[in-house]
Amino acid sequence: MKIGSIIGGANEKDASLMYEFGVMTGLAFQIQDDWLDTFGDSSTFGKPIGGDINNAKKTYLYVAAFAEGGQTAEALKSAYQIPAGDVRVKAVTRIYEKLGMSEKCKKAVGHYSAKALKALNATSLSEESKEAFRKLAEKLIGRKK
Repeated sequence: MKIGSIIGGANEKDASLMYEFGVMTGLAFQIQDDWLDTFGDSSTFGKPIGGDINNAKKTYLYVAAFAEGGQTAEALKSAYQIPAGDVRVKAVTRIYEKLGMSEKCKKAVGHYSAKALKALNATSLSEESKEAFRKLAEKLIGRKK
């Protein structure tokens, strides 16, 4: 976003604000992606649920759950020792459900989305240009697949 802004002739303040918009939109997008991979509907998502769990990816859900420490971290470590497959996915998902990770993800997506829009709104772009970026962010963050 910043490079595009610079190429487009933006001043330094607007270029920095667009950088912030891009980073915050990217974080919200990734957390939404992590949520979809665990809690989404596979028929809508377009791929099997639990791929990140089976591939032991350090998603937002994993990092936030592991940060709980203590028994939660130990339970998560144990669940990840289960061979990849449905049993591992169900075990890890149960831990995430007990911790309310679905709701935590939704709140984090909202938090980063709000920060992205705050940065965008602070630019000197026209309302028409801002609206195009709002629609882009909405499409990326609100996706179901």
